[in-house]
Amino acid sequence: MAKIKISVPDELVKKYDLHNDDDFKITARNGEIRLKKKNHDSNKRQFNVIGILIASILTSIAFWIFINAVHLHQVPLVGTNSIASGLIVFGGLSGMILFSAYFISNRKKITVAYSAKTFWRTFPVIVISFVLILSLTLMGIAWGLSRLFTGITFGHVVAMMLFFVFVTAINYIMVRIGLAVNYGMLTTIMILVITSGAVMSMASNGRNWWQHNLSFLGTKHANNSWQFNLTLVFSSLLMVALVDYIFVSLRAVVKNTWRTITLRIILTITALDVGAVGLFPNNANFHVLHDKVAGYLVYLIIILIVGIRWLLPEVGKRFLALSYGMCVGLVIIDLMFKPLHIISLTAFELIAFILAFGWILILFDTMIGIVEDEDDKYDVKIEIDEQVKKNAD
Repeated sequence: MAKIKISVPDELVKKYDLHNDDDFKITARNGEIRLKKKNHDSNKRQFNVIGILIASILTSIAFWIFINAVHLHQVPLVGTNSIASGLIVFGGLSGMILFSAYFISNRKKITVAYSAKTFWRTFPVIVISFVLILSLTLMGIAWGLSRLFTGITFGHVVAMMLFFVFVTAINYIMVRIGLAVNYGMLTTIMILVITSGAVMSMASNGRNWWQHNLSFLGTKHANNSWQFNLTLVFSSLLMVALVDYIFVSLRAVVKNTWRTITLRIILTITALDVGAVGLFPNNANFHVLHDKVAGYLVYLIIILIVGIRWLLPEVGKRFLALSYGMCVGLVIIDLMFKPLHIISLTAFELIAFILAFGWILILFDTMIGIVEDEDDKYDVKIEIDEQVKKNAD
């Protein structure tokens, strides 16, 4: 092997706690060479497996106590007191604990380039959001199983075996996510929260919900309206967390001026407005307030699209062109809905929401890109043993 000496700046050594005896893994792909610090903890994966199994056993014991407490002779697969409901409650709780533990253990890696304060501010929102995604996913699976295996029940032994297998899978997935999640995934988490909540709301309301409007999913006339409203509230909290993370990171790249402060305030208000739409559903007692906060959301998006050129010039010409294109698209569908009546209210709400929310996600990704393009770039010097180089030639 050729001996290579790499000289790096003192700032990099301090930031990533580098030492002379550190081992690195080198990856060469598409003309790029990347160095990754190796993890010396050889028992980490084994510890993960042991921790998962212990958590699964304890959760299964809790479920066993529960089914005996409610005097179930046969345990149904789905229903109020069933394997599925046990997984949602007990599996969700164990998954949350394991995710939290491993997410905290991974915080040093996450906060290498960013403020540790950001981690603890966003921690509760991220944990609850993943628990919400897990719960909605389990509800979706239970809904599907209820249609495939109508009325099926199991004895205690078989029920416990099924529960243990499923809860172990849940715990494993939550541990893997806890070790992998980072701030760059917040936009993905937000998409998952909204998508899972909206799909479950649509599925539980059958085939005719679209004959009303999108807001119908959050009203008292809809089945499980809490799912739709809760997803909006947690999407709002995730947006607030994402705005906090982005602007803390952006300070190192873009000077903190009245422009960035104004943009942060508008984005935060927009996020809170999304939550208000969920907090005040389109019921009779909240109808006027719901319409107002929904209307404010439209105005805020327009202000952001029009003003982003001056509030954050670093976004670039391509993003501006995309922004103006989406603005034109919003105007066109508005004309198609009101004066022309070409599309229905449901179609108008869906398209407008996808365009507006999609633009916000692209804005977040663009801002994260601005941070990542400037961060962690250092000049290094490589020295190769000339004798080794001659032998290789």
